[in-house]
Amino acid sequence: MNNSSVEIVIEKMGDMLGIGDVVFPIMASCFIVMSFIYVYIRSRNMTLSLAVANVSGVVFAIMGIIPLYAIAMLISGSLFIVWNYSQNGEDTITYPESYRERMIKAYEAKFGGENTAFNEKLDSHIKAVESLRKGYTRSVHMDALKRLEKFVELRK
Repeated sequence: MNNSSVEIVIEKMGDMLGIGDVVFPIMASCFIVMSFIYVYIRSRNMTLSLAVANVSGVVFAIMGIIPLYAIAMLISGSLFIVWNYSQNGEDTITYPESYRERMIKAYEAKFGGENTAFNEKLDSHIKAVESLRKGYTRSVHMDALKRLEKFVELRK
């Protein structure tokens, strides 16, 4: 089946879903084989219900198919999620840096080292802004933090 249209369609569907070239055809063929086996097993009940003029038999026979398809979809969906998760490597948890840490890193990047006086000044302004409510004193500390941002050239 070299470069046939079926193979191209399967490859494009695999790429669209983010599943590899080898895994997607296997998953699709397993799903199709399971569906045919289930329909074959259930066909006796369906043909018997079609022979009877009662429509409820057909409805119940079709309703019997729904749970297997739902289970097959859940299994293939979970396999897809596990495969996608393993491909992305999203097993590391990253926490966003605090404002204080970003300011200290910007200072270290600009001046090439740590300065305890700058850290203490930064901590005092941050503590004042966090503890004070609206007012002149809080705005003074906010302005001081903005000046420190410009001083260390912090990018947002």
